[in-house]
Amino acid sequence: MPVSAALSRKIDAKDDVVSMRSIVTKVRNVNCIEFYGMVSEKVDNRLSSEQIQEFNDHARKCHPCDVEYLIAATTKAVLREKVHCIPVPSDVYLAILQSTIGTPSSPTPEMRHFY
Repeated sequence: MPVSAALSRKIDAKDDVVSMRSIVTKVRNVNCIEFYGMVSEKVDNRLSSEQIQEFNDHARKCHPCDVEYLIAATTKAVLREKVHCIPVPSDVYLAILQSTIGTPSSPTPEMRHFY
């Protein structure tokens, strides 16, 4: 069998495995715009396991998006390391939320820190 035919067969088999994996796990493909909208949530560990898988699948396939995520993750890591976090009183936190996004739900302890 010629090398090009063997290589073509190997590529086809790989595509079949990828297609089957997508069907079995029902992972939807995220486009670049959706990915960009998920970057902040990923950096802050607020994605579901399904969203994380979708996010990671896109990052593996799209170098520019992966770089965008790495920049955001690195920036957040530096901020966490260099900026001292102080707890915010619940009433202040709730007042900020109300004035910016409307009536908030009650804060959880991890939400009451600003970086």
